[in-house]
Amino acid sequence: GDVRFFDAEGKAGRAPLTVKGRITALAFHPRQNRVAIAFGEAGRSGAVQILNLDPGDQPNIEIAAHKDAIYALAFSPDGKTLATAGYDRLIHLWD
Repeated sequence: GDVRFFDAEGKAGRAPLTVKGRITALAFHPRQNRVAIAFGEAGRSGAVQILNLDPGDQPNIEIAAHKDAIYALAFSPDGKTLATAGYDRLIHLWD
């Protein structure tokens, strides 16, 4: 349930982020200092948290995205759309 960040030299760069379940995918926003983290349980749920890495900036967002585990996340190049793909064989596009 923790995401830990390291720089290119292997040094920890910030405090770990904690999510509510087993992490199954991760994607960095291409233009903002945000990260999308997929978590959940196979056969039960798949959710995405979009977390702000800069304190005091945009609020964090949580999306109940799939009814099964999510195994892929990708932001569009302009950062306006997030694609999620899950074990339920569905692909969702989110604004």
